[in-house]
Amino acid sequence: MTLESTKPTTACRVIDARTTICPGDLIEVAYGFQSIAIGEILEIWCNDPDAKMKMVTGCTNAGYKFIGFLPDDGYERLFIRRMK
Repeated sequence: MTLESTKPTTACRVIDARTTICPGDLIEVAYGFQSIAIGEILEIWCNDPDAKMKMVTGCTNAGYKFIGFLPDDGYERLFIRRMK
């Protein structure tokens, strides 16, 4: 899977997973999706490239839509829309 950078997107909630190791970051993201409405966007801050791919794959497999990411200072901002 190739991930492409996206334009700035407004998220309704941000999860800072920069210091959390797998699977803790995925658990935080799961709770984050429970706290937002269908159609809203969750922003996830991630600084581990392997965790980024696992997060995108896991969210996509769970039925959420990966919108894209933005590189930031030492980490990346992932944007995923809740679809169900």
